[in-house]
Amino acid sequence: MSRVRSVSRRLEEDAFMADESSSQSPALPNLKRRHNERWLPLQFFDWSLRGTAQVNFVNNPLSGVLILTALLLQEPWWALCGYLGVLAATVAALILKKDKANVAVGLYGFSGLLVGILMAAFCDRGPWYWWLLVPVSIIGMILGSEHVPCAVLASPLVSPFVPLGLPVFTLPFNIAVTLFMVSTGHYNAQTPSAHYNPHLDAAQRNPCCCEPVPVGVGQVSACDNPWAGGVIAVPLFISSLINRLHAATGSVAGIPAGEKLHFIYLSSASLLTCLQAFTHSANQSHSQLPTPPCCISLGSPFQKIYDGLWSYNAVLGCTAVGGMFFAFTWQAHLVAVAWHGASSRKPFFCAYLGEALMNMMSAVGLPALTWPFCLGTLVFLLTSSGLHGVYELPLSEVAYPEANRRYYLQQQQQTADSTGGASKENNAAIV
Repeated sequence: MSRVRSVSRRLEEDAFMADESSSQSPALPNLKRRHNERWLPLQFFDWSLRGTAQVNFVNNPLSGVLILTALLLQEPWWALCGYLGVLAATVAALILKKDKANVAVGLYGFSGLLVGILMAAFCDRGPWYWWLLVPVSIIGMILGSEHVPCAVLASPLVSPFVPLGLPVFTLPFNIAVTLFMVSTGHYNAQTPSAHYNPHLDAAQRNPCCCEPVPVGVGQVSACDNPWAGGVIAVPLFISSLINRLHAATGSVAGIPAGEKLHFIYLSSASLLTCLQAFTHSANQSHSQLPTPPCCISLGSPFQKIYDGLWSYNAVLGCTAVGGMFFAFTWQAHLVAVAWHGASSRKPFFCAYLGEALMNMMSAVGLPALTWPFCLGTLVFLLTSSGLHGVYELPLSEVAYPEANRRYYLQQQQQTADSTGGASKENNAAIV
């Protein structure tokens, strides 16, 4: 495993080597010049795999292969549509002559992957409906990704976001899929959308309390199969232990409160039944009792926990805040868990936001997608400037968590050296 991790790290470090010819790129650092000498089809395959891996903030082709393998375990049709979306977005970026370095690290591909997967998952015609490949290709080609303008969706987002130092995240994907499902609807003749309803019966609860952890990680790519989630966790482990730590933390964050309250719920149900039998007021069955909550003060069914619906936005949020766009410090780690997770004592902002958006959008038959992650993380980026020990990285310096921490330590050392030099000069002037 250590050799695999070293190979993965070498691939990732090659992708983040700076190139002086285009150092002003607003996204990740550019590739080495030797990457431009590769055979173009091999380059394109490498770019598409990196775009697949960027869904989980990972940048190496090996991770892309593993994520595609997980999608094949979940549903081969989803894997086909998702990879087609990656290819379409990458081809569009090349045709429009976008920054080749940004294409090479997969920044144009991951939104296309998510579009293909979600359009296949919510198509009411079921798998292997070949007409769906047409809108997947078209929407994939008009999608952009974080920081980088591409066609019609990301360009209006980049102009207000980049001056503020904010990434676009998956907002283009959210906008594209939401507009597609709203415009086609459930009764469309060619590509009808399935009516989404997350309010499931609590009696369907899976008794395995450990299952939501891999499922929550897998739901980032719409995989509710725990084996697929386990495969998706492998790229995080071999690429960055910090990313894996925060992904697992985010996935676990919503579970303890739900498991704790399960005992409270059963106890209250038994007490209510005894009181009813004593007073002969009613003969209400257990199935008529209120739905058990999964987080204190939020009445969410247990099935949402076991399907990973409470975890996947927290996985993305904890990973983004804990080490990707902020330097990894213990303060940043605690803030990432508190902001994006549901604490065992009380729910925090993103817990409320996720459940609110899910309930609001399901009223019109739409999934929440990654809207909670995008909105919650952007709010945190805008309001975190005064937090002690939480250092937001410039977008041009964002790499992977270990490199981000090295950059942070270097900046701290330079600041300390400059402060020490200034104090010595002041002392000399006084003398």
